[in-house]
Amino acid sequence: MTPTARGPLPYEQRHATLLHHFLLRHAERLGDRPAVIGRESTLTYAELASRAAGLAGQLAAWGVEPGDRIVLGLDPSPDALALLCACSMTGAVFVPVAPETPEARFRSLADRTEAVLLVAEDGTGPQSPGEGSAAPWSRARLHGGALEFSRPREAPPGPVRMETTGRDLAYLIFTSGTTGEPKGIMMSHSAVLAFWRALAEHCALDGDARVGSFSPLQFDFSLLDYGLALGSGATLVLVDRALFHQPRRMLDFLGATGVTQMNGVPSLWSSILRYVPGELHRAASLRTVFFAGEGFPASGLRTLRGAFPELRIINCFGHSESVACSFLDLPNPLPEESDSLPMGWGHQGAQLLLLGKDGDPVTEPGVTGELYLRADNLFSGYWRDPAATGRALVANPLRPHDRELVFRSGDRAELGTDGHLYFKGRDDLQVKVRGNRIELEEVERVLRSHPRVAQAAVTAAADGLLAVIARRPAPADSHTSHAFHAFHAFHDTDDSHDAPGARTPAGPLDTAELRRWCADLLPPYMVPGSLHFTDSPLPTTPNGKIDRARLRARYAGSGPATEGSP
Repeated sequence: MTPTARGPLPYEQRHATLLHHFLLRHAERLGDRPAVIGRESTLTYAELASRAAGLAGQLAAWGVEPGDRIVLGLDPSPDALALLCACSMTGAVFVPVAPETPEARFRSLADRTEAVLLVAEDGTGPQSPGEGSAAPWSRARLHGGALEFSRPREAPPGPVRMETTGRDLAYLIFTSGTTGEPKGIMMSHSAVLAFWRALAEHCALDGDARVGSFSPLQFDFSLLDYGLALGSGATLVLVDRALFHQPRRMLDFLGATGVTQMNGVPSLWSSILRYVPGELHRAASLRTVFFAGEGFPASGLRTLRGAFPELRIINCFGHSESVACSFLDLPNPLPEESDSLPMGWGHQGAQLLLLGKDGDPVTEPGVTGELYLRADNLFSGYWRDPAATGRALVANPLRPHDRELVFRSGDRAELGTDGHLYFKGRDDLQVKVRGNRIELEEVERVLRSHPRVAQAAVTAAADGLLAVIARRPAPADSHTSHAFHAFHAFHDTDDSHDAPGARTPAGPLDTAELRRWCADLLPPYMVPGSLHFTDSPLPTTPNGKIDRARLRARYAGSGPATEGSP
């Protein structure tokens, strides 16, 4: 039975409690149907279930216990998806990390989570824990549908085996943190399943649907794709990220694989809409575009609708703290008088609250307020950070005496005359670049850790992160070079030069040196795309803070930055 909008859910879907229950619930009925199509292999539903069970057996035999953390430094693939199911089967908590993540960050996340195992391809990530590591983790290679362990598990399991329930953690996903350290978002099985149920009900896919997935494993949009496709009995198509800059090949791939719904951040369409908008017909099977993570220019959506007049367009809004919290089908045709896109008030089991400064609900159109989220799919908190958790999960302002906790998002929205919400940005320094959430303070911390940096401030512009750097005086025998095209300004601190894994530079501070410095400590999407250098102090506002608006106007010069794009 395929779920339909607002209709009853199938029995087995309502009674699934763990991730693998939901992802594999169609395996017996749809055994020979393709479940996931990857670049090099395809797994049917029966094969996916069998491979997941085999990997789970390997993990259990090696000594994985419920609650153990496993770091996954993998790109999306059918085998990686089987391993996610295997983690759920054993009760392990998976921690997805980009394979290209610098070694220092790999080690830091493994230490912080006290991981027991790091699974990666050959040559990816650290080979063994460093001296003084808090977690004596082992390494395994995922190859040919099986795990190859580097050594037996050293730590014996505890005396009491805890059975996994829906309230236990399914995964930890790390995003940028406002303190300059990555924040570990803890998601339980029950929270993820609540989201998947609402998603499957809204999209109401039939069995012939094929869902295109473009997101890397460490971006929780990928989990949205997996739950929607497999939970609906459809086929998941993994789209090679190399096609991002090959728009014709991207369209041909979507057409050849029969993708009916393409999920992803709007930027995946940017090259197509810029260079080959007249060739959208190559993706002939496309029926739905589902986007989130960034604002999608309405002009681009109109171009898509011009090629596919009946195209369903779904605007998804949310946060990693809930995977997402609202889906809204955009009208057909789109309004011509505005480029602002409405968003929903929450999917089934979730509700967005728009509250004014006085804490009361916003009821007048044109008024902006702060968004709070109450939902069944809320995260459990930030990994070992009770202070940050307490600031984010707060008592419901409208029911202060209940025991309900809601998520204070930091997002701002306006109530439209049509009754919809319209995103209006953020008050803090969180931005999104190509769908990846970035706290600018974390990038600034790494920039400040360079011995030649005196100040740093980071912002976002239309083409990505921008940086302006105030340098410390160069040694007398050094020659510095000026390279322009980024916007980060740095705050001077006395303890900013001790970043773990940082190396001491031998030459002058220039663009190449600072980019290498950042690349050693940050994932690629957080490395500034352009850098401006100055030998003078950065401008400040009357209250003494770095004047980002002046820096943006001076160095970006191309309109407002995209800070807080949904």
